[in-house]
Amino acid sequence: MFACINSIKPIKINGKHKILCPVKIGNHTTVALIDSGNLVREAISESLAKLVFGSNFKSKLVPVTIKIGTANKGKRGLLDVIGHLERPIRIRLGSFEKLFWFCPMVVRNLNHQVNLGSSFLSSNQIDHLYSTGQLEHQGKQTPLFNHSQFSRLQK
Repeated sequence: MFACINSIKPIKINGKHKILCPVKIGNHTTVALIDSGNLVREAISESLAKLVFGSNFKSKLVPVTIKIGTANKGKRGLLDVIGHLERPIRIRLGSFEKLFWFCPMVVRNLNHQVNLGSSFLSSNQIDHLYSTGQLEHQGKQTPLFNHSQFSRLQK
């Protein structure tokens, strides 16, 4: 028999959710947010684009002038998309040997250097294993980290 819940209580976010993955793009190592709420496409920050491609990074983009919504409400929840890469680039996720191709949009003021959503994961046959805090691809796993774990790793 099932019991009914009389009141809905908010979930306490304790910072233990493992949603960060070390990544390497070109010669640059950073962290990607594995973002189940990303319903648009993969993204990199403007600052990472400058690191990877140099100050003339805009020459590598197909320019677009759109805003994308985030979980924040109102204008605070809108981010400027500068463009998307003209050609795909490779990204290494965690300890996976395989390099994955992706063609991210470049977003101003993105809160993480790289944002990977479900469309990237599913098109590359990568599963987010929430129960173990890992990504899995073709039977191999790579660990994910929460914010406090990743901060300790960087020290």
